[in-house]
Amino acid sequence: MDVASHHPSDELLSRFHDGGLSGVQAAQIESHLAQCPDCVTRLERLPSDSRLIQLIRGLEFDISDATPIPGEIRFKPATEAHGGADKR
Repeated sequence: MDVASHHPSDELLSRFHDGGLSGVQAAQIESHLAQCPDCVTRLERLPSDSRLIQLIRGLEFDISDATPIPGEIRFKPATEAHGGADKR
């Protein structure tokens, strides 16, 4: 990444934010941030759990051996689930 002319992608900023970059990559981002207030603002706006969300999205779930939810729980109308009539 050419620090002077290229802004890091949102993905790179997110990985930097979450400590997921190598030392060289992190140093490049730090150098860019020292010169670019716009990217500092972008970095500050990133959610603190962005890396966790990326990891969860990358997971594959095997539900073949999961215990099914009984139908009487799964399809219970909202009014019954809360003890009777809707009290709005």
